[in-house]
Amino acid sequence: MKNLEEFLEEWKSSYRNEVSLIPLFAPQGITWSESRKILFARLFYHARGHFDRFLWLMAISAPSEKYRSIVLDNIHDELGILRPGDIAHEALFFRFAEQLDSGIYEEASQETFYLVFLREFNKGHEKALRAASWVSKWALFSAYELLDEIDYKNIAYVAKHLGVTEEGMLFFNVHQDGDHYGKTSSQLLTLYDSEPETVEEAFRFISAHQLTMWQNMSEILASL
Repeated sequence: MKNLEEFLEEWKSSYRNEVSLIPLFAPQGITWSESRKILFARLFYHARGHFDRFLWLMAISAPSEKYRSIVLDNIHDELGILRPGDIAHEALFFRFAEQLDSGIYEEASQETFYLVFLREFNKGHEKALRAASWVSKWALFSAYELLDEIDYKNIAYVAKHLGVTEEGMLFFNVHQDGDHYGKTSSQLLTLYDSEPETVEEAFRFISAHQLTMWQNMSEILASL
């Protein structure tokens, strides 16, 4: 039977291969008009801007301070209070997004482009978390965090292609340089030793769920 490290390498490799086929992330996959840039900023806001609900469900479900403190560290990082000089990730997002869309703040309040596929994406996380055992919850959380190292590299490539400045790219840098998964990994290893099938099933759900969201976003952008 494979160990956790072997499973994760296979999982990441499979995800990288599948996500590379989505036009959004393929070289010359989408022709970027100004209207597409605006739509991308607004859709991407909702793809990552509702993670607070995910974190809240993890925090209130944590069975011990050991787990809860890791989730709280994640929340502190999101708020920009984990280290001196940090900036809230939401503020960094808007620095990036307003270079593509001057109306992005309006989108955050009115949610005009919080389309059905994005609502289903975020609601799917919540539904899975509420139905899961704690082992599965922690695996779902760990998988979502581990995908950061792939997804934010891909989105950063798109952002650079769209001419986002270095100031705007700080949003992607903090995610690519961060290590939220690393903080979950020791607990995940223990849980994997006891329930490997549960952990693997949770990871596969997250990758499939994420791929569906990116594919839908790509199709919406291409259809504009």
